[in-house]
Amino acid sequence: MKLVFASKRRDDYGRLLAYPLTNDGQLLVKNMLAEGLGELMLFEPNHHYWSCLLQAEQHARGQQQGIWSGAIPAAPVNPGWQYLLVTVQGIHTYRHGVTLMSESGLKLRAGRELPAAALSILRRLEPGDRLFVRGRVHQRHSGWLLWLNHPWQFYREK
Repeated sequence: MKLVFASKRRDDYGRLLAYPLTNDGQLLVKNMLAEGLGELMLFEPNHHYWSCLLQAEQHARGQQQGIWSGAIPAAPVNPGWQYLLVTVQGIHTYRHGVTLMSESGLKLRAGRELPAAALSILRRLEPGDRLFVRGRVHQRHSGWLLWLNHPWQFYREK
């Protein structure tokens, strides 16, 4: 097995950060995601393969394989990392970002950290659009909040 090292070679605990390749040169994690054996989670700055990894995960979701065989919740129950399938109810755009309200009451916020192309996708959403989102959900006095800081954290459902 061969390893392709990520941008950051070690994490804060000294562990090696690398992408293992199969004997035929494929990304092992891509194959695992395509079979529904896990969900995509990336950590900056190690996000070089996010586009192909996201495609693999979307394939598994479309085929309802592995962890994607059950229903995806529309609303958080507890704070913490999770993935949700939300329906957009309202959109508020402002100079440096956007706030989306879902029908379940979850507030999605995106600002300066999100690349302009990804922010543009969020700004073009309309009420009724469905969005797959992932990230750390926070409980606030006004309800649930999830910050969208990276393009791999969301995509529009077809």
